[in-house]
Amino acid sequence: MSGTGTVVAGGARRSPLEPGMDEALSTTPRPECGPPDQTANHMRHRSTNRAANVDADSRLVAPVVLYGRARLEDGCSVGKYTYMGNGTVASNAEVGNYCAIARNVEIGSKSHPTDLLSIHPFQYEQSHFTGQPGYETGSADWETVSPSRRVTIGHDVWIGHKVCIQGGVTIGTGAIIGTGAVVTRDVPPYAVVAGVPARVIRYRFEDDVVSELLRSEWWLLEPSDLAGVDFARVQAAVSEINAMRAGFLGAVRRSLASWMTCRERGSLDGSPAEGSILRCDVEKSYACPGAIGDYSEVDVDLYGCGDVRRAGISRAQFDAVHNAYVVEVFGLGGPVVAGLTRFRLV
Repeated sequence: MSGTGTVVAGGARRSPLEPGMDEALSTTPRPECGPPDQTANHMRHRSTNRAANVDADSRLVAPVVLYGRARLEDGCSVGKYTYMGNGTVASNAEVGNYCAIARNVEIGSKSHPTDLLSIHPFQYEQSHFTGQPGYETGSADWETVSPSRRVTIGHDVWIGHKVCIQGGVTIGTGAIIGTGAVVTRDVPPYAVVAGVPARVIRYRFEDDVVSELLRSEWWLLEPSDLAGVDFARVQAAVSEINAMRAGFLGAVRRSLASWMTCRERGSLDGSPAEGSILRCDVEKSYACPGAIGDYSEVDVDLYGCGDVRRAGISRAQFDAVHNAYVVEVFGLGGPVVAGLTRFRLV
């Protein structure tokens, strides 16, 4: 396996694995920003090597592991504790947390036109033969002929070796895709599918259990949160997780209603902010990403001197990459100062 490498989101830059090795590199996440005592909620680094390939538009929520020559392109999004095997290629895909994706899987496979003069890409793009005189003459608009369609893969999905998933497909949380399957249509949550084209063989659990699992959203939690849960007793495990998350939510709400110091300035959804941006670390925020939506106003002390003013919240979200809540507000009358500005949600 000479030349095989592994991308590990959550650790430092590593070289390709030595010949004969085929295992994940063990890394420890390190803080990217914020005070030293906020190590539980920080950005976990994404590292790269020469074997795996992650384009600049793709987004990893660490830890993520890409084995060997796995490749992410066209703005993929991959959730925490997901791994992809050697040779897997994902294009324009959103992949959830805790997914297990085997080797040589094709996610978001691109198609060719069937109703133009030819199936060949010379009609609409300049790839493959770039620089060949006379090749750059195509006039068809490929995005009009066949627009790019995003693949959505839920959480806790197992995808077997050499599976092909066509663009535009949604695979529900908890699904299992059998080895060699060609997925051409949506897959329901917790379905087991196989074949060419893939068809539902059975479901992992009864409908009532599936509903309980989906409501629990256990995949938002960290493995350390789940220590001691009896995974073999699924319904009992779900009940325990629900109680755990309810406790986390109460603690998060109390924190959001208390005075917090703003972290570094930033943006929402990668778009420029129109107002002022407030960012904060809250313990167990990853377990309650929607909690930030419970508030409509914020009290702000811009310079930490007791001059408190109230402002409306225009947008708010949980930033999974940086593990922080982000709030955009208007009308503060002054700049937000990271490490100095204090605020609380009301």
